[in-house]
Amino acid sequence: MADNIREDFKPDELEWKDEEEKSLRDFMTGAFSRNAFEVLAPRQFEESLRNNTPLTLVVIDLNDFKAVNDTLGHPEGDRRMTMFAKDLQNKLRDQDYFFRYGGDEFVLLMHSTDSQVAESKVLPKINNSLKLANLNAAIGFAGRVPEDTLETLLGRADQLMYKNKDEFRSKKNV
Repeated sequence: MADNIREDFKPDELEWKDEEEKSLRDFMTGAFSRNAFEVLAPRQFEESLRNNTPLTLVVIDLNDFKAVNDTLGHPEGDRRMTMFAKDLQNKLRDQDYFFRYGGDEFVLLMHSTDSQVAESKVLPKINNSLKLANLNAAIGFAGRVPEDTLETLLGRADQLMYKNKDEFRSKKNV
């Protein structure tokens, strides 16, 4: 009888696993979700500390994405964002994690890669994916240093991204 009860719960367990999986992926872009970042990033950070291996965090914020949606419509904005995200994901290593962090912001977590190597190897891939989707972005790369927490690492990458965004706005307004 206990086996029958267990069998009765299997469909619910499967549904729960499907829902859990859905919460870890952004439905539109296929990138990992912000929920997945909150789970995976601390694990990757701790592993990097424990093994004393490099870890690079990249923040990518699409420039003027609201204008794309306002002038071309949300379906076109969604199409371009999805094209960018899927193309970039296909160019990344299996051990890299690509997240849709929120709205038009993405985070890339690169295990066992220092920030200079990441920038030289991944920046061209990011730019090619952006060009394919007819988008541009501000990007910030930050590598883990001994005194970092995950929050300070993310903060440094975010600051560098905002510096790049300010430079983009300055050039645009000239």
